[in-house]
Amino acid sequence: MPMSTASTALATTASEWSALLASAGSTMAQVPKEVWAAILGAVIAAAISGFTTWRANANARRMLGMQLEDAAKQSEAKRRMDLRRDVFLPALQEAAKASHVLGEMTGAETDSAKANEQMKAVTAALAGIHAVGSAETVTATFHLAQFVGEIFAELAIRRAESVAKFMLVTQLALLIDKELANGNALTEMMKACNLQGGNAVQFARVMQQWEGHQKLLATMIEDRDKATLRYRQSIARSIEYLAKNLSKLTELQSGAILAMRRELDLSIDEEVVKRIASEAAAHGANSLDKLTRFLQRNDLDSPSGQPSASVSAGQG
Repeated sequence: MPMSTASTALATTASEWSALLASAGSTMAQVPKEVWAAILGAVIAAAISGFTTWRANANARRMLGMQLEDAAKQSEAKRRMDLRRDVFLPALQEAAKASHVLGEMTGAETDSAKANEQMKAVTAALAGIHAVGSAETVTATFHLAQFVGEIFAELAIRRAESVAKFMLVTQLALLIDKELANGNALTEMMKACNLQGGNAVQFARVMQQWEGHQKLLATMIEDRDKATLRYRQSIARSIEYLAKNLSKLTELQSGAILAMRRELDLSIDEEVVKRIASEAAAHGANSLDKLTRFLQRNDLDSPSGQPSASVSAGQG
């Protein structure tokens, strides 16, 4: 396209645009002021309405966000509290049972499998505290579990010795029962000799066997009594060991229990707990001391003061 033609077109467009603006300006000038006021008011009202709506939506979103955040916090707090209850409540029960579990370990007749399962339950419950407990609670329960484990191990060693002594007493008792049966048979033989008029040689032979039976029975009873005393003294030493550690055990129990109660927001007077624990330790130590002194007595009769039934039958 030639340069002159392009210039002419641009000039025409510019003149048309100027004419359009002039016409529009003339038209707008003819619009009454009231109309302009109404239009301006509508624009301002629309702007205010839009701003108000935006602010309301923003506030609603902010409030919703706060509500969701608060709900999430409450849900997390509930989850943590439920988890703590699931962990702390069994741990509280097992911590309180620890002294009972250790007490059962002093007896040779206690079921070993049952005692081990009870000890596992105590240590497992206290170990769970490490997952949800505070540093204070973890420390308190760790010290309790450690001390209980030490006492349990020592009592297990002592119990093995007591079990061996108990088995010896049981074996001797079986031998005595067997010899008593032999004595009863000899008694029947003597009765038969008397009733049937047996000769003197037969009667003398039976009497000789009876005297041998009496001597053997007396020796076996003496051996059983000595073995029984050693067994009872072994049990007494285990009880004495537990009694010496009872005060510290009770102190660690009360410390762990108080720490777990604080975790669960279960208020209690700590001084009352410590006083109760101290009284319980003193009472337990006194009871164990009485039991120890009873087991170490040299008289081997039954608690009623009468010999055992099997010995009485033999002597009769």
